[in-house]
Amino acid sequence: MELTATKMSPPFHLVAKYFIASVCFFMLLCALFAWSWQDIHGFYFQPHLLALTHLATLGWMTMTIFGALFQLVPVVLEVPLWSPRLAEWQFWIYLVGVLGLTSGFWTFDLGAYLDASAALILIAGYLFIWNMMQTMRFVKKWDLTSYFLSAGMFYFFFTITLGTTLAFNLGHSFLIRSHLDYLKVHAHLGLIGWVLMIIMGVALRLIPMFSLSHGTSHRYAWLAFILVNVGLLGMVIERVIFADTKLTPFFAILAAAGVLAYLVQIFLILRHRMRKALDVAMRHSIVSFSLIFAVVLIAVALQRLPLSIQMTERTTLLYGFLALFGGISSLIIGQMYKIVPFLVWLNRYAPLAGTQAVPTMKELVNVSIARTELWLLGASLALIAIGILTAIQPMIAVGGSLLFGASVLFGYNILQTFRR
Repeated sequence: MELTATKMSPPFHLVAKYFIASVCFFMLLCALFAWSWQDIHGFYFQPHLLALTHLATLGWMTMTIFGALFQLVPVVLEVPLWSPRLAEWQFWIYLVGVLGLTSGFWTFDLGAYLDASAALILIAGYLFIWNMMQTMRFVKKWDLTSYFLSAGMFYFFFTITLGTTLAFNLGHSFLIRSHLDYLKVHAHLGLIGWVLMIIMGVALRLIPMFSLSHGTSHRYAWLAFILVNVGLLGMVIERVIFADTKLTPFFAILAAAGVLAYLVQIFLILRHRMRKALDVAMRHSIVSFSLIFAVVLIAVALQRLPLSIQMTERTTLLYGFLALFGGISSLIIGQMYKIVPFLVWLNRYAPLAGTQAVPTMKELVNVSIARTELWLLGASLALIAIGILTAIQPMIAVGGSLLFGASVLFGYNILQTFRR
């Protein structure tokens, strides 16, 4: 099934707006990471780390997800987007909210500024959920991708609701239980429930399409869907309702097993691909899934190994860094190298095909720049990971500079494609 060029497709400028904003957020994220390399250590609850985490999840990842779902849901589920105008309003409300929230965390301004920014994100998030609910209620045929996306939006509702509550609590301190207890729930709802669940559903559709792999059974993906949801819901319910963590290691292992089952599914899809050559986009995906596997191992280690307080802090920081900058970001970058040229070609050049010479989709992306970016990204992740575990700050500084360089190359490549 094509990704666009159907009567169900939303306006191109709407999707492009979200993608361009997300790429700009990614470059800003990497620039701030490189700038604040001295803060990448110790306990995770500190202003600059909070700002970087929310810039990654809200600005870079969620903005990308919004654009991808506005394009993918109508085409894959064969229903028109309920309200493109509502999606336009959502963009500007959300943009202001993310900029306000991340800057508020960076300066640790806990007053009305942070409250208002969190409220704007909440409003924009609810608008998105409402738009998707109204769109998906007309779906006649549901598949596994549909269930992944629906589950992701379910978790997104609770992620932004709890996140806004926590933002207000920072300045007004009204929660009875520890703020950090709820923060852990919020983080895993956002990272696993929202971001990872959506990425798993979208990748299940895009990777077979771009690698020309067909006919693979989805039994491992179904197993992944069940295990990840049971594990995540179990952890959340135990912490929030029963205020306990005795079964957390068990639920964490269930969720980890689900992620591993999904990786097996992706391996089977790639093994049956017709397009044997691995282009730069697919190489990003392989790096991504390798790092997701590493993140799963780190998560299990945090639950099962008797680590010292200092080592627990370093391992927790490594867990978050590799998940955000490695596993998830690498996959998004790789898929953008496919999606953006595809959208630009179909909207700009498809009407001209047959009447004049037009570039191919491959020619819309500079492959040499993309390859250089991939090497820089890999080197930066390795240096920063070692620097975090060993507490060698100069390695983090060098890795941060390489990471920023990779983001600039990626941003230049994508923005040049959109300029066409």
